Amino acid sequence: MIAGNHRHSTPGRESVVVVRLLVSILIAGQIGRTFLAEPSHIPTGSMAPHRLGHHQKWACPNCRFPFEVGLLADQTLPVSVCPNCALTMKARGSYVLGFEGDRVWVDKATIGLKRPERWQEAIFYSPDAPLTPHLKRVAGLPGESVRIDGGDLYINGRRTIKGELARKALSVKVYDQGYPALDASRFPRWRFRTSSGGASWWGIDDLTGKLQRRPPLKESTVADLEFWDWADYRHISPSSGEYGPVTDFLAYQGRDPGGEQEVGDLWFRADIGLGQSERLALRLSNREVEIMVEVGLKLVNREPASPPGDVWINGQRVSAEWKPLTSIDQGRGEVNVELSWVDHQLEFRFNGGLVFAPLSFETIEGRRPDSNLRDSPAGLGVKGGGSRIRNFQIFRDNFITNRLASEPVIGFGVRQPVELPADGYFVLGDNSGFSVDSRFWKNGPVVPWRALIGRPIGQGR
Repeated sequence: MIAGNHRHSTPGRESVVVVRLLVSILIAGQIGRTFLAEPSHIPTGSMAPHRLGHHQKWACPNCRFPFEVGLLADQTLPVSVCPNCALTMKARGSYVLGFEGDRVWVDKATIGLKRPERWQEAIFYSPDAPLTPHLKRVAGLPGESVRIDGGDLYINGRRTIKGELARKALSVKVYDQGYPALDASRFPRWRFRTSSGGASWWGIDDLTGKLQRRPPLKESTVADLEFWDWADYRHISPSSGEYGPVTDFLAYQGRDPGGEQEVGDLWFRADIGLGQSERLALRLSNREVEIMVEVGLKLVNREPASPPGDVWINGQRVSAEWKPLTSIDQGRGEVNVELSWVDHQLEFRFNGGLVFAPLSFETIEGRRPDSNLRDSPAGLGVKGGGSRIRNFQIFRDNFITNRLASEPVIGFGVRQPVELPADGYFVLGDNSGFSVDSRFWKNGPVVPWRALIGRPIGQGR
């Protein structure tokens, strides 16, 4: 028998192996952090409410609506107010859930393969802080001319129009019918009116906020069925606690940030139980424009009427190429509707699908009709049978301010356009009035390509 050679491990040899393994892991981790991805936290509220810095979670005791409030520079809380029902709250209470901060993973690998597009988030070093990573949203791309006017972004002299995904990513919820307030009778959110002089809407469910509408009486005449019955949403300003137009108020900043701007770029969605209604109307209003979309629901030979409806802007009918409406289930089910007026573009969705191609208007013809709807940015109307409204939610677009709320300095891109070089970007924070970004850096508005680090992994709020 020939004996083989046997190697016996020793404690010293095992220690060397362990050390080598740990060193390899550390080196691999450092390479990964340097070139691939690494975790990071968000210290400020410049991207609120979609990415949050140090903040505190709240659940309103009046309507149960969840929201977040950011900490001030001295780590104290501002006076907090619910964005949904306008209830002012104390800084402490059983409804305070606790502190936490957002963390993100930074993807460093793909930024060199595909450069960021407009409205995408990016992580970079700013001209004023070349050693500190920042997270903002790309607004201007290399070689473009960037200007800010009236809360909107203009590229090469034309107003930019967000696609559906970008519009919803930047949206801020203004009101949610699913969180009715306990004191809703003090400031009713809905005003009912009808062209016949009466009101047939009734019954607001205190648990869901759902609106009900009586079906016509058996003795109703044909003329009675031709009257519009409207449910007009009334907005309450969280900072003042009174009816008024939608502003760029943000609960994250507390009740008294100052410098609020009126926002006319709005959209809403709702589930409508049609019953035997024959027409449905949706309205959006601001100081510049009043939009009405009417939809015919009466079936002809079991098919919707053609054309299915009409579009009115400031009282004038607008041409639109309508597609056939789908999934009209009168009497049993309901339909989901969505009406949007953002960046001077009108979009109408019926059960998730566009009913006509988006209509864009650089300028608005005609004068907005005088009305008593100053505090009512949205409404829904029906003709005919009983119906209901539930899951109504209204959102506003991000309003780009021309200065910081606490500073008188006018930002870059306001008085005159910023001309970006072939490798430069213009970036903005979602919390526009409180974000130090390309508008306000002392060393200029341009983020060069070489200063880009990566992009955050995962969706914001």
